[in-house]
Amino acid sequence: MKRLLYRTLAALSLAGLLAAGAALADDVLTPNGDTTWGAPAPTLKDTTWG
Repeated sequence: MKRLLYRTLAALSLAGLLAAGAALADDVLTPNGDTTWGAPAPTLKDTTWG
């Protein structure tokens, strides 16, 4: 019974670490489209203040 509990906790911990790693990688690798005061850029080349 103890062994099953340890395996279950290990599997849940591993799943949590994988989910956190995937979320962190997605956040780091996704380019930010925000260029002016929180407004999303209509194009990738738009860097003006207007």
